[in-house]
Amino acid sequence: LREARDAVQQAGAETSPDGAPQPAPLTRAVAHVLDDLLPVPGASARVGVDPVLSLIPGAGSTVGTAVGGVVLVDAVRLRAPVPVLARMVTNALLDWLLGLIPFAGPFFDVAYRSNRKNIKLLNRTIEDRELVHRASVRYWFAAAALLTLLLVAILAVPLVIILGIGNLLTGAG
Repeated sequence: LREARDAVQQAGAETSPDGAPQPAPLTRAVAHVLDDLLPVPGASARVGVDPVLSLIPGAGSTVGTAVGGVVLVDAVRLRAPVPVLARMVTNALLDWLLGLIPFAGPFFDVAYRSNRKNIKLLNRTIEDRELVHRASVRYWFAAAALLTLLLVAILAVPLVIILGIGNLLTGAG
């Protein structure tokens, strides 16, 4: 079991020239595709796939957030402190909720760019502290709780909205 865990960590591991762990190439690629894939003609801004996905009501923002979860999983792999994980989950939830707003959601996705923010947080965390080599059981519970919170919100909010609309349509109060 230990060999399997070490193999998984080595597969996603990348280090800087000074030997510090870095976010996995897949993590950086996902964040780039979701938030910064294409340049906007005539401007210095870039746009990713996330705003385009948000054009699909409800599902698009959810897919973008789920794919962006790769950044959060990599933060756990790199043992980012729990307050940083909490801020990253908050960024993802806020981006998801703003992306759900009809017509305005894609514009919020262009402006907010939670994946870019989360990569910056992760890089700053790695640079500013010595990485913890052994995470405590409490850390793993907190990390799992934060990721579960994100998953529950992504599943529960649409369900509550659908049930509310159903109640309005049927006249139940």
